[in-house]
Amino acid sequence: MLRIRLNKIRLFARHGYYEEEFLLGGEYLIDIDVEVLQGNLSTDQIEDTLNYESLYAICIEEMAQRSTLLEHVIYRIKSNIISTFHQQVGSLEISLQKVNPPLGGSVESSEVVLKESYISRCSKCSKSFGCYNTEECWCKDINLSDVTRTQLKRQYDGCLCEDCLLAHKVS
Repeated sequence: MLRIRLNKIRLFARHGYYEEEFLLGGEYLIDIDVEVLQGNLSTDQIEDTLNYESLYAICIEEMAQRSTLLEHVIYRIKSNIISTFHQQVGSLEISLQKVNPPLGGSVESSEVVLKESYISRCSKCSKSFGCYNTEECWCKDINLSDVTRTQLKRQYDGCLCEDCLLAHKVS
């Protein structure tokens, strides 16, 4: 198993419930931990792994969009990572800390943590793969007829891997 982590990404952003939080902005720390499903350690090519420079760019992009809730920021970061690295993410943990939150007292940080696992086993061939079970899931891009989708749902209890789905693809 390969894990890629970015620790204590320090960014300035304007998130918060109160208008003053938007006006003043604040410092945030992000930790990202991704379990990679399809990393190839035998090569020295960036294409054979999950590029952590891209993870960093996703954080910058999503932190630049103002949100009232940190939970929403984490959701956007997660969705962007999944759509960018479809079929590569086995599990994901994201921690977002707001440094010195305006709570009227001495609090070093507030923190929201999201931890999800996407590892699934194909109901047809038993191969492990990443299944996101959302509208962002890679399987939504595979062109299957409605009849085929319905038949596969009846025939198999759970999701199918890409190879098994592609065998039923409409040309």
